[in-house]
Amino acid sequence: MGLRRLRAGRKFGKKGASMVILLRTFDLVLAAGLIIIMIKFWGNARDDTFLEKNYIARDVAMLITTSYASPGELTYCYYEVGDLKFNFNYLLQDSQIFVEDSKGKASYRYVEDKKLPIALLNEKYNKEKPVVAFEISKVGKQVKVVAKRKGDVSDTCKT
Repeated sequence: MGLRRLRAGRKFGKKGASMVILLRTFDLVLAAGLIIIMIKFWGNARDDTFLEKNYIARDVAMLITTSYASPGELTYCYYEVGDLKFNFNYLLQDSQIFVEDSKGKASYRYVEDKKLPIALLNEKYNKEKPVVAFEISKVGKQVKVVAKRKGDVSDTCKT
């Protein structure tokens, strides 16, 4: 008798059965809502450029910090790779690199040695001559970050 009631879902009476139905309905609505939110989030994340801007800002900041820490002279060319394109505006200011476009801004701090000044970078996006590489160099007592555009002639970074 008890097993038959348990299978029928009537263990708690009529009020208990309606509560179980209500909770199951709530679970289904909640699950459907979460799935819709996740689909919208991934759709927006696919079209957004925040991850690329954040990635470039962190990489360039790490390379600047590494160049300060290097014991001698250094020249490093940071190129576009695969789908990563440098189609943004860049600004070095107050020990931070800012990477921005019309959708927003990403920034990251780097360690700056006050004894070795850094040549500040302020590059705007240009569709005809986009930035294809960054040349980060430490020569003498100065660290330089130079944006190399398509077609620029350089001794170290080939564009």
